[in-house]
Amino acid sequence: MNITYKKLTITAKDESDSFEVYCMAESYIKRRDEIYMWIKKLAASIDLKDYTVDADDASWTMATIQPDKLFETHYPG
Repeated sequence: MNITYKKLTITAKDESDSFEVYCMAESYIKRRDEIYMWIKKLAASIDLKDYTVDADDASWTMATIQPDKLFETHYPG
């Protein structure tokens, strides 16, 4: 079974700050609303109000090297 991942880059519209999180590609399709609510909470925690989200493919290594950045670590499904 080949599990693929997505890297979500959240960037302030004025480009003053950014962060990345990861999720399984299947979750990105089936649980997108939950993922975006999680991103909203993370952005609010660093006082980031106006931001964009870019999604790119990611490898297993990129997605799991920091499990705290992986959506499924916080919201198993």
